[in-house]
Amino acid sequence: GRFRAFDHETGEILWEINLGSAVTGFPITYAVDGRQFVAVSTGSGGTSSHFTGLTPELRPSAGNNLFVFALPQLPAHRPPAGLRGQHGQGTEGEVQAP
Repeated sequence: GRFRAFDHETGEILWEINLGSAVTGFPITYAVDGRQFVAVSTGSGGTSSHFTGLTPELRPSAGNNLFVFALPQLPAHRPPAGLRGQHGQGTEGEVQAP
C-alpha cells in the first residue's frame, strides 16, 4: 500500500511511496548515532490478502518485505517539536500508514 509521512502540525503529506504490497504491521522509528529511521513491513501476512481486490493497482510481492527509510538530517541543536522527547532528544516520529 501507500506509506506516507505527515507534518504533525499541518497534516500535509511530506513524502509518499507505493510499497507494492499491503502494509502488514505498524511502522516503527528508531535512531542510530543521531540519525532517525522508520521501518515498515509489507507482504501477504495477516488480513492483507483479503483486501487485494480493493487495490488493483498493487501487484503484491510473493513474499514479505521490510522497508527502512532514513529521515532527513536535522541540525543537531534542535530536533522538530514532534520528535522531541522529555529531554529534547529525538525519540518518536509522526509517521502514519493509511
